[in-house]
Amino acid sequence: MEADEEQKQLLPRSLPPAPRLDPWLVFLHGRRGQNQTFYSLSENRYHVRNIPNMRRKCFCTSSHGWIVIVDIYSDDCFLLNPVSMDKRQLPSAKSLTYDLCVLSSSPDDPNCIVLFIRNIKKGRVSVTYCHPGDSDWVMQDLKLEEDHTTIERVVCCGGKIYGLTCYYRRLVIFDVGITLTIREVGGENLPESSAPEMCRYLVNMVESCGELFVFRRILLGRFEVSDIEVFKMDFSRKVWVTVESLGDRAFFLSEYCSTSCSVKESGIKGDTIYFIERKDRSLYAFNFEDKNITVTLPCPNVKNHWFEPAEWVLPLV
Repeated sequence: MEADEEQKQLLPRSLPPAPRLDPWLVFLHGRRGQNQTFYSLSENRYHVRNIPNMRRKCFCTSSHGWIVIVDIYSDDCFLLNPVSMDKRQLPSAKSLTYDLCVLSSSPDDPNCIVLFIRNIKKGRVSVTYCHPGDSDWVMQDLKLEEDHTTIERVVCCGGKIYGLTCYYRRLVIFDVGITLTIREVGGENLPESSAPEMCRYLVNMVESCGELFVFRRILLGRFEVSDIEVFKMDFSRKVWVTVESLGDRAFFLSEYCSTSCSVKESGIKGDTIYFIERKDRSLYAFNFEDKNITVTLPCPNVKNHWFEPAEWVLPLV
């Protein structure tokens, strides 16, 4: 692409028309991440934009149609609706350090909270949270019921915030009241992996249609995915059930912004898990039935100096 043609594509400062019901894959790239490329799976095309509220920003999480954003070059922290470009200010990120982030609901919900979690040491976590519109963060240190563990993943499901511990694979819940507390849900741990002990794995926890799923990507070598195990929490029995089929759902896994959608109206392939890897511009599609993986390069325009990892953003229209 010639330089003047690329510059013309960077002129729009609003998002492309929203894909039907599937998420966008978003790359931040260019000098200090000033440009964004949005890839639509259903359209199989990408759009290049230059949106001020997304320049040089870190996407902490994305859910309920909103993105939690931190400006890595300033102390700015806010919620952004990627369709309307509505911005809701949050307290300063000056003293904010975190490993995980979760948005409990739309900021229009009076009970909405933005929660950041940092693993201080094994068995203890620091939480920083606020309601949209608050002028300051609330900070607390919490002790996990089990020592020698950390919070590996966090997600909101059914209006409640759940965390998954690392070593014991236990499900915990963050209770929000006058103060924030943490307790174990109880029941069985996440089952052990069927993979050989030498294998590594990556874990994602995703809410889908009011249900809670855990995805465990089995790695051969450093990054090669050989299989994906999927479990669903049966809250009535407090047990993890092995999932044999994803049906008409597709799941999208990334470092901070995993999500899902129904394929009935999106036109994309169901029973499929789409995922991306750090330091990699490729998009991987894992067919859950036959265990085959296809690899594509969705945004060939993104070459060097992109802010990895890319993330998924599911707009609500």
